[in-house]
Amino acid sequence: MKQSTPGMRPPITVCMLLVIAAMLAACGSNKNNKKGTTAAPVASVAPNATTSEGEVILAVTANDFSYTLNRPSVPAGRVHVQLINRSKTYVHEVWVYPQTQAKLDQLLTLKRGGQTAEELDYLQGLAGHVEDVPAGQAAAFDANLTAGTYELACFIISDVGGKKMMHYDMGMHLLLTVQ
Repeated sequence: MKQSTPGMRPPITVCMLLVIAAMLAACGSNKNNKKGTTAAPVASVAPNATTSEGEVILAVTANDFSYTLNRPSVPAGRVHVQLINRSKTYVHEVWVYPQTQAKLDQLLTLKRGGQTAEELDYLQGLAGHVEDVPAGQAAAFDANLTAGTYELACFIISDVGGKKMMHYDMGMHLLLTVQ
């Protein structure tokens, strides 16, 4: 057996430590229904993808300024929602809530007027959200969805072409059917 030089670790040990460090770095906190962000995966998420626990995966891909989904609808129950921010420039978020919202217009009016408004104060029946996902990153949360229609939206305000614009107004919202 070859002996290693003092102070040097055998290559296999270093590799194992790097793998463990990468796994720990990928773990994030779950504060306010948010999970830690990670580098956005390169591959697309299949329309029938599920987690190892059997949860349906709803992949929400954010581009500037729209969403695309890996599936047009999901079954009622626990759903793993993954936001993949494909932007090269902009931070994005996703809020998932029932389509009918009594205070949504108030929220949009305040944000359009440049006022601070907390989404949690205006959205009822919120299923979950992730906020401030940097360009090229991904974040996820688990939601318990009942049958109905949900809206997915990004309420971030960004400087676009020298003008403050809300991503929602630029088309960054869509409907999801839960069956």
